Amino acid sequence: MDTAKIMIVEDNTIVAKDCHECLENLGYTVTSIVASGEESIQRAETELPDAVLMDIHLRDKMDGVEAAEQIYTRFEIPVVFLSAYDDKALLERAKQVGSFGYLIKPFEERELYATLEMALYKAKTEKKRKQMESQLQQAQKMESIGTLAGGIAHDFNNLLYVVMGNISLAQDDLNLEIETSENLKEAEKACIMAKELTARLITFSKGGDPVKKRMPINGLLKDMVVSVLSGSKIKPNFFIADAIRTVNIDEGQIKQVVRNIVVNAKEAMDDNGQLTVSCENVDIAEEGYLTLSQGEYIKISFKDQGCGILKENFERIFDPYFSTKDMGVDKGQGLGLTVSYSIIQKHGGLIHVDSEPQTGSTFSVYLPAFFFKNPELQNLGKKHTAQKSVRKPAVGTGKILLMDDEEPIRTFLGKVINRLGYDVITCIEGKEAVEIYTNAMESKEPFDVVILDLTNKIGMGGQETMKRLLELDSDVKGIIITGYSDDPVVANFRDYGFSGFIIKPATRDELSKVINEVLSKDQ
Repeated sequence: MDTAKIMIVEDNTIVAKDCHECLENLGYTVTSIVASGEESIQRAETELPDAVLMDIHLRDKMDGVEAAEQIYTRFEIPVVFLSAYDDKALLERAKQVGSFGYLIKPFEERELYATLEMALYKAKTEKKRKQMESQLQQAQKMESIGTLAGGIAHDFNNLLYVVMGNISLAQDDLNLEIETSENLKEAEKACIMAKELTARLITFSKGGDPVKKRMPINGLLKDMVVSVLSGSKIKPNFFIADAIRTVNIDEGQIKQVVRNIVVNAKEAMDDNGQLTVSCENVDIAEEGYLTLSQGEYIKISFKDQGCGILKENFERIFDPYFSTKDMGVDKGQGLGLTVSYSIIQKHGGLIHVDSEPQTGSTFSVYLPAFFFKNPELQNLGKKHTAQKSVRKPAVGTGKILLMDDEEPIRTFLGKVINRLGYDVITCIEGKEAVEIYTNAMESKEPFDVVILDLTNKIGMGGQETMKRLLELDSDVKGIIITGYSDDPVVANFRDYGFSGFIIKPATRDELSKVINEVLSKDQ
């Protein structure tokens, strides 16, 4: 354990010398002895001692109480007051500035030791309490903002879907001049960018579970850091401990977190310097440490050599669109750390930041560890190259029931499904869908597929509707359509009776692919 560092503020040379001797006998390190309040503040800033022994009666324009108040307020360094007599008025003032102890001179070494140890313990506990309180407030703020962002993003996503889809239909329908065609392509490109923005907002918003798999993180971490820094002058330094524990993660989301943090470090260093990336196993033995539960974690740290974070900005770094740099219109800045915070929180982990102006920042990501019972499963998640196939939208035949409470989306999807060769009947909410499906069964004209929107502002949503349809027909083939890719129903769609899912805004090709896959499966 490191020796505690103590600064002595005493204008009586003999008393100061005695204090120095006592502290050394007790095993403490004395950083300095000063005789004035103003100098004590300056030394506290440069030396950052663990505690200060402060004479309450300084023969100076600034007494010990005033100096102690500034030292604790500015640097969170606990102060123990020394006094030759019991001054009730000064004692009351000392209480108001958060004194961590009060000793009457002369005192014995054991009194000094007990008082200092209690002061150090109280200061540590108070710092931890404030840290946890700050993190709790941050979490509550992010949850509130996330709920709002998710609602806006969902509605915007639906409108965007209609815009994108109709641009695509227009391009198919019209024999366009080159200039008009280019204009539509530019509009479509802007829609794709807006789609990516809503995806980030929805990821950040209060939503469901990540789609996780168990895997080692070493390869993912190195590959993403090297990829993001490719072409820059920043040198990555890796310190990966041996036998790093396996994690249970959504690979795509964790890649996004690594990318966002590295991009943030890259911008902080103005594309020049070193980024130190370390990964180690850590055990959280004390419940509530950094608001984490007890257990085994991996800790990934990203230490940059950038400009650091000013104290007044520190509590806002995870706020949406907060940035100390100019916001690039096409760079998507402003949501990277916000989304990263949300992703790690949903993984049961935490992002912790240490930073000082002009000394750089360290972003530490804590993720819960996972242990494989079968050692052979350790090979999961190793890098592999997936074979991609190019598929054209297939034209089919059959009858489809479509449920969505947004009229523009029903109209657009109806057109697309018709063009793919299917007959489509649309409805607004679940009770209506169940009634239409029941009538179709009774008239011997059943539906081949039902496409159900997950959320419904008017009536019964997709999850409950599917449950009712399965009670009518155990062979019903259902596809869920939603803007929330991380909803638990999407992550485990088969558990809810669905055969496939579509994430808005989906293209015609994506829609065709899912419908054909569902129709081709033997249920």
